[in-house]
Amino acid sequence: MILIKDLSYQIRGHKLIHSINLDLSLGKIHAVIGPNGAGKSTLLRLISGEIKPTQGSIAIGNTYLDDWNLNTIARSRAILPQHTSLNFDYLVEEVVALGRAPYLGLQNEAVNSSHAIESVIERLELNELRHRKYTTLSGGEQRRVQLARVLAQINRPMNAKQLSARYLLLDEPVSGLDLRYQHSFLDTVREVADKNTAVIISMHDPNHAAAYSDDLILLKQGQLIAQGSTKKTLTCELLEKHFSVCAQSILINSQQTHFIFKTKNKVY
Repeated sequence: MILIKDLSYQIRGHKLIHSINLDLSLGKIHAVIGPNGAGKSTLLRLISGEIKPTQGSIAIGNTYLDDWNLNTIARSRAILPQHTSLNFDYLVEEVVALGRAPYLGLQNEAVNSSHAIESVIERLELNELRHRKYTTLSGGEQRRVQLARVLAQINRPMNAKQLSARYLLLDEPVSGLDLRYQHSFLDTVREVADKNTAVIISMHDPNHAAAYSDDLILLKQGQLIAQGSTKKTLTCELLEKHFSVCAQSILINSQQTHFIFKTKNKVY
């Protein structure tokens, strides 16, 4: 699990995160939602260790974030930021293979890496692109390749008997993807979470959160407004209050709710 205690972050006198406490469990998708400027990306950057908190602590497993060996934690935790930049003419399959860098030199790594790379290329439907140069791809195609890279990073060996803990941090991962690939990727994330992985994913679309997440975290102006089971927490009242839209819910089946939004005379 990831245990966050009294977490705050301030830069140039401006507090972006205010005393947040969270307990993020393995086997669940934790969706972080909130209006623009709520602190979603900042929270993920803090959990990843990219930036240091002004106050508070983050523990992954039973170890504080600062005490982890970088190579060791990279074999358990993968991070996809909101924006990635790669200007080298790597082939798609070479970019995916970069996710296996933390395992270099380990026993049986060649076999495990080959399996990890091939399985995510297949799962994310990248076979037709694998020999293309990354820089020639569209923005959406590049996003799918980066998604494959982080999934390859935490992919387990074929002969793994026990599912060791994994952590996946995703900041707006389906932004820019076609509708089909949005849901294909989120289906894959669901499968990863079910294999003893804690997934923390920031989202703009409440319907994605409703369809795929177990736990909801609502941030607003850096403060934790609500947190709990998505089913119980994600309501029309919550969306109307904090997103300034009129929301109507439709029960698709006993397991899933879909929201319709209206602002002034427009329905979304």
